[in-house]
Amino acid sequence: MEVFDSLPKEMQDAFESGDVDKLREFVNGLSMDEARHHMRRMVDAGLWVPKPGEEGSALQPGPDATEEEEEEEEEEDKDA
Repeated sequence: MEVFDSLPKEMQDAFESGDVDKLREFVNGLSMDEARHHMRRMVDAGLWVPKPGEEGSALQPGPDATEEEEEEEEEEDKDA
């Protein structure tokens, strides 16, 4: 519960309601670093389990991601 209680209120509300679209919308509005931080903590705590084939989909670089961010994401995927 410690991880959940430390999430932004909007994330808590979306998570509690089971509204995945609302959760993704909120996460997509965060900076890449902040989104990764919160989503990793949720996964590590067992609060969020990606569907097969969608691992990390909420963390994918958006159209404004820099080349460095995309390379970093690819490297993290290799290490996982």
